[in-house]
Amino acid sequence: MSMEEQFKSLQTEKAPPEDIKQEVFKTLDALLFMADVLDLFTVKYIATEAAILTTALPNENEEINNKNIEDLDKDELS
Repeated sequence: MSMEEQFKSLQTEKAPPEDIKQEVFKTLDALLFMADVLDLFTVKYIATEAAILTTALPNENEEINNKNIEDLDKDELS
């Protein structure tokens, strides 16, 4: 249910002034916008960094493991 629908569902005998109603919705929209921006630059940013690091690190670990295996093979041949 949207904010408009919730506002309409309030059963009051006297309607609130339109300017106050608009100000309330503007404030709520601004708060939702700020929440989206904060979410973008905190939670989603950290999740993206973690995804990048987890995809990059296995390649480095694989290269290290391959080098260790090659070193072991050389030692066994000697």
